[in-house]
Amino acid sequence: MKFSEYTLQKDGMVICEPCVCVTLFPDTDLGVQDTPEMLGPYHAFLEIFQDEQNYCVLDGDQARAQAITADHLQNLPREIQDLKRRKQGGIVAFLRHGSTRQERRAPTLEFYYSKVGRPHTYVRACFSLSWFDQHGLKGIELYLKKSLNGFALQAGYVGLCFVYNENFDREVAPYYSQWLQRHPGIMCPGASQKAVSIHGMTDIGWITLLGKSMVEKLGGMMSFNAAVSHIPGVTIKEIADGGASIRIDDEPHLGDTQKGDTLEAYRALGKVLNPLRNRNAVTTGMSVPGMLERDHPGLRAKWLDRFFPE
Repeated sequence: MKFSEYTLQKDGMVICEPCVCVTLFPDTDLGVQDTPEMLGPYHAFLEIFQDEQNYCVLDGDQARAQAITADHLQNLPREIQDLKRRKQGGIVAFLRHGSTRQERRAPTLEFYYSKVGRPHTYVRACFSLSWFDQHGLKGIELYLKKSLNGFALQAGYVGLCFVYNENFDREVAPYYSQWLQRHPGIMCPGASQKAVSIHGMTDIGWITLLGKSMVEKLGGMMSFNAAVSHIPGVTIKEIADGGASIRIDDEPHLGDTQKGDTLEAYRALGKVLNPLRNRNAVTTGMSVPGMLERDHPGLRAKWLDRFFPE
């Protein structure tokens, strides 16, 4: 079964769609005076997909998505430019493609800045598989180049994922439980990682992104290069003023535990990057759709550890 076929529908509406995601975690507090702008991923996304955005949510308390207008697209830049507004936190911009208010399909973008606990920001852009088939690695690298210019990167990743509406958790959960366990190359479809990202890296993807501070924790670029040079298919590039992009092969892999493919190259990278991870924070603070602890004790932590030594 091809990944493109892992699509779910209900009453003629797509409720789960495979995609390629770019997920970014900054290491700066947007509520202070001299913060970087941090809108590179947003502007780069709209440069490609503005005409495909149908609905948006621009407030954490907004119950229903609204049909998008040109003014809605200026809301996030206005709020980011307003220091008083940034100090309040709770800045969101969820843009989506879809034929109804409930349907969420790629391309989508989620921007979320919260001051609950330690200030943290989460950005995820999801690209349709058809777009990726056409533009591939070059398209992703161009998006990253534009996104990370001036972006205070802590960590991030690119990988296979799903776009879905959390209102349909009950319908998609049984499938996610099976699909994520079978295919380790699928990234977490939920956004709970945004809160635990303040403690360190959350996951490894086809492309894993590290900010300068993360690279320095591993002894600097030369030491890091030496530590991963033995991994088959690995390519490292310097990004974001001293950060690193670590890619395994020219396209993302699903893996298949039923056939013994546990993505050993990803696991080898996980051993090197394990010091950047706070396992307790990840396994206790991050939820995974389809892996509720009350229904599947220990399953969530096992999946979160799939690329890392326990």
